[in-house]
Amino acid sequence: MSRAEEVRTFRRSGMSIDEICERLGAYEREQRHEVVRICRKAGMPMTEDEKKASKQRQAEQFAHDEAWAMAYIREKSHGRFEYVSGYKNMDSTVLVRCTYTGEVVQRSIRTFRIDHTLSKATRRARMAEAIVDKDISLNRLFEKDEGICYICGKKCDKKDIRYENGAWIVGGRYPSIDHVKPLSKGGEHSWKNVKLAHYSCNVKKGNRLNG
Repeated sequence: MSRAEEVRTFRRSGMSIDEICERLGAYEREQRHEVVRICRKAGMPMTEDEKKASKQRQAEQFAHDEAWAMAYIREKSHGRFEYVSGYKNMDSTVLVRCTYTGEVVQRSIRTFRIDHTLSKATRRARMAEAIVDKDISLNRLFEKDEGICYICGKKCDKKDIRYENGAWIVGGRYPSIDHVKPLSKGGEHSWKNVKLAHYSCNVKKGNRLNG
């Protein structure tokens, strides 16, 4: 009997998703997801009580395992965002960084349970049919440009950010990813077209070509 047939048989007998996973030793996240997919395709999806239990389990793991939290955000946003900090529960807001633009923003956890989350930069790039290098991130660019803003030539400061009145405020010296040729003017989201810039320098530059 195949794994799929086993899952369907157990589900028809009245076993819960958790019981099936326990029976099959499906402890890894991908293994559990596979069990859920088989049940859904067979017309026996998770019940509301099972969904609540799953969310509770995720919340408990998320609150105590930062590595799991980072993986969860990346998976649910298809790599478009990376977790920074701020998790309290599955309905709270967290600080995340867009891996395409380097922008630090707050997002509700609920946002990442929706598969179609897209960054503005990605939407603009797709509309322009531009090249998108998905391995671009603020941390990688910071290392590549040695933390120096290419516009003013001064050092960027990753610590220039504060939490105030329930929101994260980015300071002028905080690093950001700048598109040398703006996306709005046909620029690509590629390594050859991105450079590190202070947040304030980036804002002042706007969509103009630098220099």
